[in-house]
Amino acid sequence: MKVILVSILLSCTLLLFGRTTRKISVNVSIEPTQRLTLLSSTQFSELAANHLDNGYNQLESCVKLEVKSNVPWVLIAYNDSFNEQTKNNYKVKASGNPYVALTQSEVLLMKSNSPTNGEIINIDCKRLVSWDTTKPGHWEFSPLFKLLPLTENWINY
Repeated sequence: MKVILVSILLSCTLLLFGRTTRKISVNVSIEPTQRLTLLSSTQFSELAANHLDNGYNQLESCVKLEVKSNVPWVLIAYNDSFNEQTKNNYKVKASGNPYVALTQSEVLLMKSNSPTNGEIINIDCKRLVSWDTTKPGHWEFSPLFKLLPLTENWINY
């Protein structure tokens, strides 16, 4: 008799809990995530007379970057090292965009209105030179790049 009574109680309990559904909520927050990877960089060639005649020394694909971002993004550049020899003498361009002067102020190189999974960006560099203003000496070029989420500040830039 005890066995039957325990069986009935267990059956009622199972039926009672089996018919009750419980809703579980799981909240997940995904933050903007970005990665900027330097794939390669090359140095300018030694300055030659033809560079002075042309007014510049150009280096295609001087920097190659990879962008990964789960949000629309902007690529910003600036130059961290300045002296009188390098002030306003370097320009860069990314993926067919026009050259922009690289100064200590941040400049927009490129923007994307959509996320990307490994976009490769080739950056061309140009060093401006002339016969009368380019003095002998050591020049240092230290471009810095930042990857940022696309915000209202950069949409109409």
